[in-house]
Amino acid sequence: MNIKSFLKLTEIQTKIASMIPFLLGTAYLLYHYDRFILTNFLIMLVSLLAFDMATTTLNNYSDYKNAVKTDGYGYEQHNA
Repeated sequence: MNIKSFLKLTEIQTKIASMIPFLLGTAYLLYHYDRFILTNFLIMLVSLLAFDMATTTLNNYSDYKNAVKTDGYGYEQHNA
């Protein structure tokens, strides 16, 4: 699998929806506690992205395996 297929499978463009609350929480942490630990930030960032990408991949795989429609409009786009 090449990188383009991987990014399409994991729907990388939707990860911004997960990143916004994470970054807002980080901004609140800096404002309220005036403390930032880079190691904790990076561990949480990697775990957030890994969990989100795994969930999206499993969802897309399940949709692909359980697809009722196997040809016609939209099949190739949504089930690739």
